[in-house]
Amino acid sequence: MLEGAQARSLLSDISRLQKGTFPLPKVKEQIERKIPHDQYEELSTWIENHPDNEISKYWNTELHFDYTRDPPGTGKNFVIRMPLAPHELVTGLVTKGIIGWFAKVEEIEEYNNGDETTIDIAKGIEVRNQTRVYLQNGNEWEPDQSFRIKKKGQKKGHIYPAVVIEVSYAQRLKDLKHRAETWIKYSTSKVRIVIGFDLNDVYKKNQSATLYVWKSQDGEPELIVKTEFRDTSGRAIPNVNLCLSLSDFLQDDDGQENMRFFDPNMLISSVDIVDKLEDGVEDQEIGKTSHKEIKSKIKAQKSKKSLSPLHIASRWSGTLRKKKVVNYKPMMKK
Repeated sequence: MLEGAQARSLLSDISRLQKGTFPLPKVKEQIERKIPHDQYEELSTWIENHPDNEISKYWNTELHFDYTRDPPGTGKNFVIRMPLAPHELVTGLVTKGIIGWFAKVEEIEEYNNGDETTIDIAKGIEVRNQTRVYLQNGNEWEPDQSFRIKKKGQKKGHIYPAVVIEVSYAQRLKDLKHRAETWIKYSTSKVRIVIGFDLNDVYKKNQSATLYVWKSQDGEPELIVKTEFRDTSGRAIPNVNLCLSLSDFLQDDDGQENMRFFDPNMLISSVDIVDKLEDGVEDQEIGKTSHKEIKSKIKAQKSKKSLSPLHIASRWSGTLRKKKVVNYKPMMKK
């Protein structure tokens, strides 16, 4: 069995999550724990050596977490992430928009200008849904969504994604900034673009929301976009778009300096993002109401001494998503 006390405690928490008996959380996107690096290594080794254990299967297929080897200050460094509805729906909208745009680049001449290189690039897009990435500073992180290009004839895609999406809802803005900069810096700039959505004011009922885009410039993260796309009244701000180009999805070792291709732009409007965000907020409010109802039932059942709270709590388990474990110069354009 595990020797480290914090490793044992974390394993116990994960076991309860896997069984659906973890106490109902407050409306929050994550569970935070602190574990020393040697005990995390011990826990990881235990998981690796017990592949048939139910906890190991859960860790490898469903548990959505970030491990930070050297957190700033004395911060907690093992974070189990449980995205709420607004978070999920905004991520899903952008993912759907990018996938749909690549399909148009592949199939429609208006988007590819009849250029075979452009078409081949578009065919290689891979969505890396909830993929755990090992960064060079020892962190093991999972972005909310990521994308990379697998070139024609290439057996495997890149280790690191080229484009990462991070959504902050019920979290701190400085965490979003830190994550974006870390993605670029500790992937040796193989992560070229980090798209960040700050939805924290929506969570706080202040309504506004902000789009950020960080880009690798000479090996360093640079904030190139910071703009509100939803005002304090909750309305979409006109003429604000998320804009990407095909070259944003290519990395340095794709040989783009010797490539010539048609480089179309993609736009996702603030109106579309805000519409989806509204759906998420509505779903979240419904969820909070259901949460209160469940807590009331637990309280009532306690007074009757008939039904265990953990039995009711076991309904909560499906919010952790599947994942798998897993290097941008401006492109020459035609």
